[in-house]
Amino acid sequence: MDVPGKAPVRIQTVGPGEVLGWSWLISPYRWHFSGVVVLETRAIVLDGECLRNKCAKDPEFGYEMLRRLSRVMERRIDATRLQLIDLYDATGGVPR
Repeated sequence: MDVPGKAPVRIQTVGPGEVLGWSWLISPYRWHFSGVVVLETRAIVLDGECLRNKCAKDPEFGYEMLRRLSRVMERRIDATRLQLIDLYDATGGVPR
């Protein structure tokens, strides 16, 4: 995560088979976090607009996509919360 005036903060490490990014799903469709590759990586890239259209045309598919991605979002929010607690621990809100 980019922090103005500070070095980027690692929130979570994503491993094989995990999802990186869901910003394509929620308007205004902008990335909120960055990813940095530390090992040789193969990635599958999906066309967000195309996938949103497929979700809209097939509500059953759209529901299943949202159900699965909401689990990913929940884990990422929890990881972010824990990382921020660690950064702003007993220092009274001043990062270490």
